[in-house]
Amino acid sequence: MSLKSALCYYTKADDKGHSWGDWVVTKEATEDEEGSQTRTCSVCHETETQTIGKKSTNFFQRIIRSIRDFFNRIVNFFKKLF
Repeated sequence: MSLKSALCYYTKADDKGHSWGDWVVTKEATEDEEGSQTRTCSVCHETETQTIGKKSTNFFQRIIRSIRDFFNRIVNFFKKLF
């Protein structure tokens, strides 16, 4: 524990003694990758990072994406021919 972190412990805040700011998204979650968010203590400037789970898609979105990908492959195939 650093001296600044110790100061947090004796001032106020959560169970670890920090006075956390709001969560800030540092990487947006997508359907393929997880994202992340960070918050910073206003007293000692220590940061904490959390993972944001992948975005889920419903059944119809997956079907539409599959059809779109299929047609894109067909178009690309014919572009190569001509």
